[in-house]
Amino acid sequence: RKEKILLIGVDDSSSVGPRLHKEFVANVLPAALRAERTVVVTFDQVLREEIHTTKPKDVLRQLKFLAGAHSYTSAKPVFEVADRVKPTAIVILTDGFVELPNKTYNNTLWCIPINGKKQPWGRNYVMDISW
Repeated sequence: RKEKILLIGVDDSSSVGPRLHKEFVANVLPAALRAERTVVVTFDQVLREEIHTTKPKDVLRQLKFLAGAHSYTSAKPVFEVADRVKPTAIVILTDGFVELPNKTYNNTLWCIPINGKKQPWGRNYVMDISW
């Protein structure tokens, strides 16, 4: 039996802040609590943190926003982690203005604000909040 792993990517660039993060946590927590293991990563131009946990509630609520990159954000580091940990699903909080990897990961759910940019693959979930 394959372990149910949820990979959560949190955009730590300047356009994503505490208000958007709080809404995201409220939306993603039920899924995270059902996973056997959760990997939480933060990113801007590069991978900032990688936390493996069985207690996602604590990790998600305690993330510190470094407000990293101000002009360029790449989601590629999240998918590099995905290639290593082989998650069942990937959920990414972002404004959507990100560089994408060359291959698609259809098990991805993009959580974006109302005024964010929808992604060309995976599923887009537009949160009822703007940044």
